[in-house]
Amino acid sequence: MSQAPQVTDAPGASARPRPRMLVVGPLPPPLGGVQLMNEMLVRSSLSRDFEIECLNTSKGAMRWAVEKQSWRSVVDFVRHAVRLVARLARFRPDLVYVHAASGISFTRDWAMMAIARLSGAKVVCHYHGTLHTVFPSAETSFGCSCGQLMMAAAHRVIVLG
Repeated sequence: MSQAPQVTDAPGASARPRPRMLVVGPLPPPLGGVQLMNEMLVRSSLSRDFEIECLNTSKGAMRWAVEKQSWRSVVDFVRHAVRLVARLARFRPDLVYVHAASGISFTRDWAMMAIARLSGAKVVCHYHGTLHTVFPSAETSFGCSCGQLMMAAAHRVIVLG
């Protein structure tokens, strides 16, 4: 008795690839809430459903005043933006996840979301904000308008705060 021939896919055909997700945000060190959250996300069971890469934006040093801006902030932003463009071109993610914070650093996070959206990827913003933040302020019409306009760079927003 002969066996039936085995059916195989056409040469070069493969199973449907997993969607690609790029996480943009800091990883430890230092150990902080945002860094740990991003690390847990990258190492989570999502890796079974998504091919995940991370653009680590951590400066790698303990900072006591996380909102303290200096000339290094601009240099770091440019460096991370260039790395983001390169990663978007190489990895071609379907989804970009950005962990954003309130305050002046939100302008950096907004720029990262806008760059990702311009690449054609879907953007999810995990916004860690508070009502008493200076920027974007929920207590002024200008602050509300800025916040809404900047948040439009994301397709979906997850709010923590």
